[in-house]
Amino acid sequence: MPITIDGNGTITGVSVGGLPDGIVDADMIAAGAVTAAKRGAGAILQVVQSSKTDTDSVTGMTYDDLGLSVTITPTSATSKILIACYASISASSGFDCSLRLLRGSTPISVGDADGSRTRSSTTFTGNWTTVTYARQNVAINYLDSPATTSATTYKIQGRTYQSNVVVYINQGHLDTDSAAYEARAASSIIAMEVAA
Repeated sequence: MPITIDGNGTITGVSVGGLPDGIVDADMIAAGAVTAAKRGAGAILQVVQSSKTDTDSVTGMTYDDLGLSVTITPTSATSKILIACYASISASSGFDCSLRLLRGSTPISVGDADGSRTRSSTTFTGNWTTVTYARQNVAINYLDSPATTSATTYKIQGRTYQSNVVVYINQGHLDTDSAAYEARAASSIIAMEVAA
């Protein structure tokens, strides 16, 4: 079939694969022309990050917010959201402490219920061996299926196992200028939309 160009600039007669390599560049692709089927499952559609550089704390045996959260609006209800969280944590005692990941007000990526045991995404100890008030670098990673196109917030909460114990984020327990080990840190949480 011959290649023809009509008076409106329409080209006909070009077979699949008939154009030489490099003739179509990114500028020639219309916005939105690359469909989900062409992108394929697993493509990263968007990335949202929230960093926390100030400090915060929670006290006691009830989960409460640590001020680290991120909000993402999925483009498709079938998308998955990959959460990658890194937090610098310390505590005011050697008692175990827990962190959990939430989607909105719903805990996700937590251990199974068993009696009165606390369900958490991860646990840590306020100190180890003889090092008092040591820091823990805590990571929580989870691939979630929120099944929505509405704005969705993911956040981190903390709690302890004694009413007077404090969990800190981005600081040590003493938090004094005179202590070399009392450096301030930064924490972050990233939400990535993954195509289904």
